[in-house]
Order: sequence, then structure tokens, then C-alpha cells
Amino acid sequence: MNLDQLFEKKLYELNLIFQPLKTESIHLGRLIAFEIVQDSEGVKFYTSENIQEVLGYNIDSFYLDVRVKDLLDKETLSSIILNFQDKVKKMRNDLVGEFKFKDSNGVVRWGYLYLNITYNKRDWKSLSGYVLDITARKRAEEKQQADEEEIKRINTYIEEKIQEEVSRRMEAERRDELNKRHSAVSETVEKIAHQWRQPLNVLSLLMQDLYFKINLGTLYPEDASIDDIKEIVTERYNELYDKVNSHVQYLSDTVDDFRQHLSSTSSREVKEFNIKKFFDEIEEFVSPSLSREGIELKNDIHLDFIDIIGVENSLKQVVLNIVHNAQDIFRERKVKNRKIVFGSYFDNKTLNIIIYDNAGGIPKEVLPQIFDPYYTTRHETQGTGLGLYMSRELIHKGFNGEICAKNRSTCSSCQNLCSIHTGDSDGACFIIEIPNYVEI
Repeated sequence: MNLDQLFEKKLYELNLIFQPLKTESIHLGRLIAFEIVQDSEGVKFYTSENIQEVLGYNIDSFYLDVRVKDLLDKETLSSIILNFQDKVKKMRNDLVGEFKFKDSNGVVRWGYLYLNITYNKRDWKSLSGYVLDITARKRAEEKQQADEEEIKRINTYIEEKIQEEVSRRMEAERRDELNKRHSAVSETVEKIAHQWRQPLNVLSLLMQDLYFKINLGTLYPEDASIDDIKEIVTERYNELYDKVNSHVQYLSDTVDDFRQHLSSTSSREVKEFNIKKFFDEIEEFVSPSLSREGIELKNDIHLDFIDIIGVENSLKQVVLNIVHNAQDIFRERKVKNRKIVFGSYFDNKTLNIIIYDNAGGIPKEVLPQIFDPYYTTRHETQGTGLGLYMSRELIHKGFNGEICAKNRSTCSSCQNLCSIHTGDSDGACFIIEIPNYVEI
């Protein structure tokens, strides 16, 4: 007989012989005593008469009307049978455990079972024991567990709310601090703009005056060979004029960019521009200055099929700032065999522009702070500490990108590109991440 068939049987259909267990001298309360005996006549079942008090059945109705499934669910019945079979197989004498049962009203209750098994050779002979109703204790335990879960849930909720409030306040304080820093930066840039405008205008006028004097031939004494000198000097100084004026324009643009960057009414133009053409122009712009200082520039960006999307002049300011910083470091450290390299690589869906040198790298204690506002390692007459901070802001706002700095000796981001042109000498590596670009 399988479990499903057993589950549907009434107790009398199992050939059990019920007889009352004589326990007149014992007050059992919520404990039902029973005995099951197996002999040649069949299986006899003896139970205490207080079964009506506990389960709501008298012995006759228990025998005639109750099905196994009225008392036990299938999972519980299967567990008891398996445990009993295991005990018999191992010739063990006791079976103890808790289980769920239902009373005559179908209410689920809990019982504690103790069963003593006696044997006749390899087969069981009799089972005797008791079932103690422990429903009150189990319900108290379940209520305690539910209360503990509720307390835990409340504590978790309170902790989450506290953490949310702490995070909210920290974020508010961070925003306040950033606003204060922005205000301070704005004031400083306004002062820089005021101080730079006049010298730049004077410089431009001086260059124009020199240009006109050379071309008019009034720069030299009357007894000099005007034609010869004019031919030589005009060629050279015209070139010088173009380069100087280009740099003057760059410095003027820098002031405007700083002011626009910190202004709430900033209207910088976002557009597509070709990355190779951009770096070719940068190379042409900085090469004369780098050559005079013995710095070799290697432009290894050949992505003529890639247009990037952002504020072109912002990227120009950032790249030139990094190059000028490298020039300063080369001079300070008196580095020989000076090299600066432009490179690029793709990382997932991001275009990475790298600018690296062999100037010895950034001191480890300085590296985490170089993008902070006002931070600088130079004397106050040599810089305000705005360069790299502003560079990061320009990349954030102009390209929705990121910029970071590493030393090549500890940098694995560039896929070993840094070592191609600069050899074993250490140096700084700046990585500009551009997420928005198109293939043309």
C-alpha cells in the first residue's frame, strides 16, 4: 500500500483492533497514551480514553469515522513512517520527535511523540508510548519568533532611516562645500581675468608695433642694407608674430573659458569634431615651443575615422594644460631625452586619450590631490592650483567624461602603450575618457 492509498484510509480499514488502555489511576491531562501490539491475530491498538478530551473524538468515532488524512498531512505521515522504518531497520528502541496533527475541528496542533519499540527477532512486536499536546508551547514560541522578527524589521527600518538621513545630510554638506569652493574659484578667476586682460592687450600691441616696423623697414639704421635685412628678418619675425599671436589668443580664450565654466549662463557649444585633426592642430601649435626646450613630441593618434562629441575648446585647454605642466617639470628636474606622447585606445565603449611623458612621475603623496581646487606644489607666483581642477571640470561638463592621472610604473590602464616611445623612464600618464564619439 503506497502513501497516497494509506492517506485515504479510515482507521478501521487498516485492520487495527482498538481497545481502551487501562489508566484509571493515572491523570493524563493533555497526554494520550497508547500501545500497538502485532501478533498472529493482527495489529491491536490501545489508547487512553482521554483522546476525546484532546482530539474531540470518542474511541468509537475515532475508529469508525476518522481517516488518516483527518489527523495528519501527507508530509508529516511520510516523515513518521520513514523514521519508524529507519528505527526498525537499525533495531533501535525509541522514536522521539515533534509533529503536527489536526483535531476533530480541523485545527492544526502540535504533539510531542515518544515511542518505545520492542522486537520479536527482526520484526517489531509492540509499540508503546505517548503523544503530549505541546500546542500552547509551540504557539508561544511562534509568537516569540514573530515578535523577534517584527523587532528586527523595526530595527532594520530605523537603521535604514538613520542611514538615509545621515547620507542626506552628508550630501547636503558636500553640496554646500562645493558651492563655497565654486564661489571661491569664481572670485579667483575674475581676478585672474582682470589681471590678464591688460598685459595681453599690451603684448598684442607690442607685437603689432614690431611687425609694422619690420615690414616698413624702420627698425634698422639708415645706413644698413635695408633690402637684405628686411628679407631675412621679415621672414623670421613674421613667423614669430604668428606663433606669439596664436599663443596670445589662446591665453585670452583660456580666461573666457574659465569665466564661462563657472557662470550659470555659460553657453559653450557642443559639436562633433575629428580627433585626428584636433591632435594634428595641437601638435602644430605646441611643437615650436617644445622643440626649443629639446622635448620630442610623438603624436600617435591616427583615428581619422573617429569624431568625438563635446566642447572642442575645453579639450584643447585640458591637453595644453597637461603639456605645459610637463614642460615645467622637465625644466625643474632638468630631465634629458625629454619626450611627450599622445596616444589612444578603446576600453569597452569608451575612447581613452592618453598623454604621457618621461619626466619622472608624480610623487605618491601628491597624486591623490592633484585634481583638488587650489592644490599646487609650486610657489604662489608660478600657479594658482586651478589647472588640473579646472581640467577635470571641463572634461566632466564638456564631454560627460572623466580624467585621471597615474604614474606609468603603476599604471596598467594604457595596455602598455606608455612604454612604446618612452622606454623605461617613469613619468606621468593622464587618461581622458570620452564616452561620446561616432565612427565616420
